Amino acid sequence: MKRGAVLLIAVGLSACATNVPRYSQPFERQVREAANPSTLVAREIAYARAAREDGQWTAMRRYAADGAVVHAGSGPMPVRQFLSIAGANPDVPNQWTPLSVHMSCDGGTAVTRGKYRDAEGGWGYYATVWERDSNYDYHFVYDIAAPDAELTERENRAARAPVEDDGSIVVEAVPSIRGIVSECDLADSLPEQFAAAAQQDGGRDRIAVASDDTLAWEWRHAPDGKRGFSAWIIESGAWVEAVRLDADADGRHMPAPRARP
Repeated sequence: MKRGAVLLIAVGLSACATNVPRYSQPFERQVREAANPSTLVAREIAYARAAREDGQWTAMRRYAADGAVVHAGSGPMPVRQFLSIAGANPDVPNQWTPLSVHMSCDGGTAVTRGKYRDAEGGWGYYATVWERDSNYDYHFVYDIAAPDAELTERENRAARAPVEDDGSIVVEAVPSIRGIVSECDLADSLPEQFAAAAQQDGGRDRIAVASDDTLAWEWRHAPDGKRGFSAWIIESGAWVEAVRLDADADGRHMPAPRARP
């Protein structure tokens, strides 16, 4: 989800109600089709709110694209199948917040990465792939999540921290959200990391490329249950891994391997 892109940009209109500008249809279409990471931030927030107000599985059904999958212990599972065995909405839904948004140049495909809290107070990380439909709405096509013990301890320790009552008004900080749009100039070839290593040891994987060829993503699932996800965008004319999430055979988050010096 250009580096340092500013999120939550407001478009100013004339303050005079009697002189509201009328834009041409081509201009309005161009605005809707532009890559705007703040659109995905708003979509994620709306999804989390719907889970809280209407129920987690109800919200998932509403925000999932046809053919969407969630990456479970046995591998990516169609959302329809997942919901058929999930049962009733949980009393306490997961809640989440995006930390980054990476988008293709034309905004047609985007990847959000963030953290979530489950009903038991555990925390973890997630990654979601979104695609824009013909109505300019985004629905997710892939989702993976993994609990993280270190993040859980850190978040719960911060929540337990005592607050001195000195009469001050304490405002909880809003997490910064990075919004990054891929360069529009195409790279010469697909990322070298697309070696399909999972298939070499009997595992499974899937590689997908945005319709404008400026964002690529891959899920992988090994025979022992280890799973992962990566997404790449184009920077300085080359593919760069922008998002990575790995989980062990028990589904727990694994830190990304450090790049070689």
